[in-house]
Amino acid sequence: MLPGVAQCNGVSIDTLNKCSKMSAAADENGNSKVCPKVCRITKALRKPQASLDLLPPMPEGLEPLKHQLAGHKFGHIDNSDLYGILDCKDGSILKPVMSQKKGQREKFFYELVNGDYNENAYFRKELYTLDIIRQLSKFTPTFLGMISLSEHPDVVYIKMEDESHGLLKPHILDVKIGAKPWEPEASHEKQQRQKLRCPHLDEIGFQILGARYYDCETRESITKLNLRTFTPHDLLYSGLFDIFRGLPCEARIVILEQILSQLNSISEWFSTQSYISFHGSSLLIVFEGEPNYLKKNVTTSTAITQLHRLVKVKMIDFVHVWEASKIDSNYLEGLRSLETYFSKLLDIFKAENRGKS
Repeated sequence: MLPGVAQCNGVSIDTLNKCSKMSAAADENGNSKVCPKVCRITKALRKPQASLDLLPPMPEGLEPLKHQLAGHKFGHIDNSDLYGILDCKDGSILKPVMSQKKGQREKFFYELVNGDYNENAYFRKELYTLDIIRQLSKFTPTFLGMISLSEHPDVVYIKMEDESHGLLKPHILDVKIGAKPWEPEASHEKQQRQKLRCPHLDEIGFQILGARYYDCETRESITKLNLRTFTPHDLLYSGLFDIFRGLPCEARIVILEQILSQLNSISEWFSTQSYISFHGSSLLIVFEGEPNYLKKNVTTSTAITQLHRLVKVKMIDFVHVWEASKIDSNYLEGLRSLETYFSKLLDIFKAENRGKS
């Protein structure tokens, strides 16, 4: 059992055990008696010999990644596998690779980028020697290999760099790219479900799954998970604007320019390759948000090497990477739309700065 967890997201152990029995009975009768919130966890409990006592133990020295905004979270009630991203607290994180085909595809992707060919790999051998594929290492978290944990014998983990490590007040955005974020083989039902989650997806071309930032006025960390429902206007003027408005005036201009520069580099890569396509993949945008540090250290004369340490745009989530024969227009168009939003935001803050001068 997870140490110190008497409840799982507000649902008590006793309640979950009762719900497990109720859910099993409901399945037989074709009627649901259980709150949807516990359905996935009770599904796991109905597996042979499964119980809450068999929740994955937390390996010593590790903990669930606190700033994870999307995806499967460790021990979370909405995660039927129960495994999730772990923080090694040394600047690296562990992402589980489940036995499903899509999990294996992400493992093979990282090996592809690093030129580590495996005869069982999903991708063709020829791709491992292409320089343009190897260039992806600049845009993805540093791959630190595959590891196993004795506490989790059924899972293999991808070890990678934690992009927020070393930042005092990391601001983080998880942005899923593309107006069609589903894999080519997705059913019509799955496509419709994803469209409902982000009603303006066709117009925006991307969806912000979550954002976490530091409010300079209240001195509290704020997490927003509803941005995918915003209209295009509100996403710019209420969503993105709020995330950046508390930053020192000069620093936020520099940060936005650096984000745009890195987005442009990724766009250039996508505009010149037609070997692989990315479906349901995200960009992780991370930057320093501690106001006093930014005032002293981030100006228009700050060295580019220093900025790359304080501002990072990285591609993440590769469970639906496929071989292709043409340019990935879905991802590229979504990426260019994101660039447009950040360009407009930059113009807003530049105008605001001129008004203060």
